[in-house]
Amino acid sequence: MLSGRVDGVSPDERTSSSTLNAIRAFAQAHPTVYLLTHDPHSVTRLENRRLVEAPKRVAPQLIDFGRGNQSRAMVG
Repeated sequence: MLSGRVDGVSPDERTSSSTLNAIRAFAQAHPTVYLLTHDPHSVTRLENRRLVEAPKRVAPQLIDFGRGNQSRAMVG
């Protein structure tokens, strides 16, 4: 979630990415304990009230994917 990478099964990657972005934004604005359904460490995080430490935003960088294909992406 913190990396913004969709790493689970999802029928719509764009919706999943948008959801992760919304969760990260919420966690940056409010103390948040993030619990995943299939994560064996969720119980420990809840018991310890371990808050999400959202990464600081990194400025987009221009990446060259070859053949003149360039894109801005979050790197870091």
